[in-house]
Amino acid sequence: MGSAGGSRDELDLLAHLPQVLRVHAALPREHHAALDEGVRTLATGMARYAARAAQRDADLPYLDDEAELDDYCWVVAGCVGVMLTRLYALAYGVERDPRQTRRLELAPLVGQALQLTNILLDWPIDVRRGRCYVPATWLAEHALTPRDLVERERPAGRALSARLESKALAALSRVPDYLDLIPARHVRYRLFCLWPAVWAVRSIGHARRDRNSPGGRGGPSCRGR
Repeated sequence: MGSAGGSRDELDLLAHLPQVLRVHAALPREHHAALDEGVRTLATGMARYAARAAQRDADLPYLDDEAELDDYCWVVAGCVGVMLTRLYALAYGVERDPRQTRRLELAPLVGQALQLTNILLDWPIDVRRGRCYVPATWLAEHALTPRDLVERERPAGRALSARLESKALAALSRVPDYLDLIPARHVRYRLFCLWPAVWAVRSIGHARRDRNSPGGRGGPSCRGR
């Protein structure tokens, strides 16, 4: 999440919205449905979470429980995976391929894997900015508040990081299943999906070795980042 005023990239997108809409209009008509549905899911989902957060105490977690964590990952990343899978099928003419149904079933997991990795890696920064994506129920199990995740060295912080890491790795383990459904001749799309997953796995490994990372060998403290 960016600041209340929006990030530079967000403001740049807004400034060039007419150009974006012209490009959208120039796309093949059959592409519009996939794009429109993906953007609608993302926009309405984010609006729902942002509106609720604006009414909450700043010290409360952004998400209530693990079900909401999964839903949040869907509305910000999983739906994008589905959108891209539909666009891929249209671009490569494989929308009638029997494997497309299974690709669409696995696509949300690819998005979830990357989003969970982002949450894990950005945990220190997000919490300091008032956005704790660690579910409230997880924190309650250890009698922690979001502030505890960055201000105190507690073994529970490391346990929560390990739990989030395990969830991210479980989703990442399904990415090869998705890639197996992409014909080998479609190299560019396979690489488009593969490289972010490789980055995610390697980044999680790096964070585990970083003493200043919440789940690093140095403990749950993230002071100094």
